[in-house]
Amino acid sequence: MEDAAKNLEKVKKSVGVKYGGSWIEYDAQNNVRLIIGVKGAVDAPQKIAMSLKGDSPSFVQVNYSYDELEQLQQKILAGFQTLVQDVEPLVFGVAIFDPDNKVVVRGRKENLNAIRDQLVKWGVDMGAVVVETQEGPATLW
Repeated sequence: MEDAAKNLEKVKKSVGVKYGGSWIEYDAQNNVRLIIGVKGAVDAPQKIAMSLKGDSPSFVQVNYSYDELEQLQQKILAGFQTLVQDVEPLVFGVAIFDPDNKVVVRGRKENLNAIRDQLVKWGVDMGAVVVETQEGPATLW
């Protein structure tokens, strides 16, 4: 696991703007595997893998770079910041979910259609977004 964390920074640098996120998966023997998303063709894994310590990560092709997802996340956060339904915000959270290479937008079930409609109105690529139910704001202790 420690090697995976160290390797991630090297991989991000090597992949550059094509970096599309990373996550950990476990194989059938419960071994940790670092997965790296790469936008477009995955053409650098062999060069990258040779320079890493420990197990080499697996590379998968994704549709969006992490930078694109971050920009989309910020656009959605800014847009929904002032939109409310009654006294609650229309959207409770906006996050990037690396394994799906998407931005997740959460709100009450009864507001999901309004949220989707607003995203479409703003010209958001709905292939990059998942709208999910969250029944109430999260309270972190």
